[in-house]
Amino acid sequence: MSNFIENFHIIKAIALPATNHKGTRVKLFSQRFKQSVTIPATYGTKDAAIAWLKSNGHKVIGQDCTHPDYDLFICEGENFSFKPLKEVKE
Repeated sequence: MSNFIENFHIIKAIALPATNHKGTRVKLFSQRFKQSVTIPATYGTKDAAIAWLKSNGHKVIGQDCTHPDYDLFICEGENFSFKPLKEVKE
């Protein structure tokens, strides 16, 4: 029996409600890289987060949407390398 356990990049997504000056947004947190980004959420928290992550090179392979205040997305790295949230396409 192997003791090998796969490593993943977990991204936490929290919905931010609209204000007088900004529309609905999603804040994505990466504990691995100790950073966050805020993105517009024109079509729902979960869909906006997944679309942004995929379009910026994150391989989303799973999710945990059981918590009422946030969603967790599981991203797989290639050869144990994970992409920081702040490393986005220009």
